[in-house]
Amino acid sequence: MDQRQLVEWALDRHIGPDCYYWPGQHPTRYVSVKWGDRMVTGHRLVYEVAHGPIPDGMVIDHICHHPETCEGGHLCPHRGCINPDHLAAVEPAVKTSTARAARRRPEFCKDGHKFTSENTYTDNRGSRHCRTCAAERARAKRPTPQKQVREVCRNGHPLTKDNISTGPDGKGRRCLTCSRARSARYERKLRAT
Repeated sequence: MDQRQLVEWALDRHIGPDCYYWPGQHPTRYVSVKWGDRMVTGHRLVYEVAHGPIPDGMVIDHICHHPETCEGGHLCPHRGCINPDHLAAVEPAVKTSTARAARRRPEFCKDGHKFTSENTYTDNRGSRHCRTCAAERARAKRPTPQKQVREVCRNGHPLTKDNISTGPDGKGRRCLTCSRARSARYERKLRAT
């Protein structure tokens, strides 16, 4: 199988309306193909077959990737695209400036919270962080307080197996000594009237 046949085989099995992915490839990763004695990335191979050799000093850029709208970062689905119409040879500085622009100052954190002055803090290295996400992480790390099981009632009687009664639903614990004393007081009050 020559290069052209390999690329045609890959493009015949594309997925999705616009971006094509190498068969069996995870869309957020580059695919490597062994060609002869060297390994080449799928998008470079497709570019060379569709457009000819890559000019010296140029790199292949995915023009389907729009950094101002894409929040994918290293999980961007455009990284794996092999659609020949989405590939362009550009100078490394162009590709780097595009990537830098994407990372420069995002408006939202990775969980979608807006970076506002109230919701943003800067660490000692100058990196911005989302206060909402930080609070959620801290809350998740915080141990949940265990309900204290009382060993004595408010009147000081021990709450042992023999001195506890529960409600009809099996919940709640009452001190039997206090319940008996309360019943006795009620009986005395009824007899007095």
